[in-house]
Amino acid sequence: MAPSAPVDEKLNTGLRWSILRQGITALVGSLGALAYTRYLQPEELGAFALALIVYAGLLLLVQAPFRDAVIYFQHEEEDFASAAFWLLSGLALAAFVIVQALAGWLGGFYDSPEAASLTRVISYAFLLQAVAVVPAALLLKQFRFAQHEIVNVITFFILLAGWLLLAPRGFGAWTLIYPQLVAGAFYAGAVWWLSRFRPRWRPDWAVFSRLLGYSRSLLGSKLAIYLQRNLDNALIGRFGTQTLGWYTFGEDQSAAIVLGVGHTIAQITLPALAAVQEQWAEIRRILGEMLRLALVVGLPAHVGAFVLADVAVALLFGEQWAGGVPILRAYLALRAVETLAVIGDAATSAIGRPEIRLRVDWLQLPVFALTLVVGLLIRLDIATLSWLLAAVRLSFLVVYLRWTLQAATLAARDLLRAAAPATVAALLMGLVVYGLRLALGPTGAIGPDLLRLGVTVVAGILVYVLLLYGLDPAGTRAIYWQLSAILLPPTTSARLARYPRLARLITPPDEPR
Repeated sequence: MAPSAPVDEKLNTGLRWSILRQGITALVGSLGALAYTRYLQPEELGAFALALIVYAGLLLLVQAPFRDAVIYFQHEEEDFASAAFWLLSGLALAAFVIVQALAGWLGGFYDSPEAASLTRVISYAFLLQAVAVVPAALLLKQFRFAQHEIVNVITFFILLAGWLLLAPRGFGAWTLIYPQLVAGAFYAGAVWWLSRFRPRWRPDWAVFSRLLGYSRSLLGSKLAIYLQRNLDNALIGRFGTQTLGWYTFGEDQSAAIVLGVGHTIAQITLPALAAVQEQWAEIRRILGEMLRLALVVGLPAHVGAFVLADVAVALLFGEQWAGGVPILRAYLALRAVETLAVIGDAATSAIGRPEIRLRVDWLQLPVFALTLVVGLLIRLDIATLSWLLAAVRLSFLVVYLRWTLQAATLAARDLLRAAAPATVAALLMGLVVYGLRLALGPTGAIGPDLLRLGVTVVAGILVYVLLLYGLDPAGTRAIYWQLSAILLPPTTSARLARYPRLARLITPPDEPR
């Protein structure tokens, strides 16, 4: 993929704020996870995971379809936003009533009375999140990224405060429930206040029809994703909350890079692509640059995490989570491609082709379910089963990416050409990190071992950058200039450019200094 012009300033601004928010929440989230995993046992996390099956599934079904619809329709904003809000509110309220009625059955099915109580309470957090979807989408649509990300950061600090306050006091699984309620109330109030959204009482019925026509593919796709993501949890949960706790831990921790890299970029890519609908050259440029950025940053992170998984889990989370390491490694292989797929989701929503994901997800669901059921019937161990499930999901993600690139008129060979140097550099870096890990070895003391882990990570980053530059100098420079444009606001760049030596570091060669 030939180096292209830098993305426009709105996209850069959005990425700048998203990266800042992600950096803060990654650091804070790591501290919070370290805190509660030190106090919670796998059984307690397993009980929370049962409640999360309901909460995360409902949120998945309502959030993306209506958020994407509000952003996609560029005209008649107030009508579409109002229709989306009332439709979403009705669906959310109906779902809430059903969950309250069936929570007791869920607890009985898993022989976990606590899971029933957790499910009932967390469904209130779902209501709060549901009413915030439309005003939050309006902030993104209007490119008000700073306000959107600041609210997210404050929300995350509220979660952290709750974890740190409750975990040492023996609240168990409730450590992860109560902060969701407080944080959800703040988030909903903040985005409503900032967006100044006031829904119309009677939107045009024609708007409802167009909204449903667009959203039904996304709703169907998210339903398939929900069934797929939670079918494994639901069946594995029958084998005990400890096994489910390990499985949930491995699957969730493997998604950290997807959230930090893929979703960060996708969140900004969606409104940027929606703003240039039908301008195919711009769509190809923006999508190509965002995929390349996610690939170059995300792939080495997944490889490094795969190599260091057992060491990092033992040092950071404790030996009680060692059973989740094989699951973590299995899903890290999947997440490397999923990082690109979530940007594909933004592209298909922005160009009005959400049916692509719908088709792939429903093709995948029966294959996934069959693999899971057969694996459980023949009593595969949890690690082998995780690898099989990850392989099924990975194969369909590749198909989805292929179809998405075709819809966006972006040649797959261009992406593969761009991916080759980063892939080779990441794999070679993984070998170097593995060798360095063996050479340093453990000391048995947490302080020195953490230092050695940090040294290994830094060394891996340096090796990757050097290898990438050696394999693809032009592409590496293009990524460097792209990151410079994202990380440095124009005013800061202008001030630094006054100094000739600094100007050479922040100004591309083809731009005046």
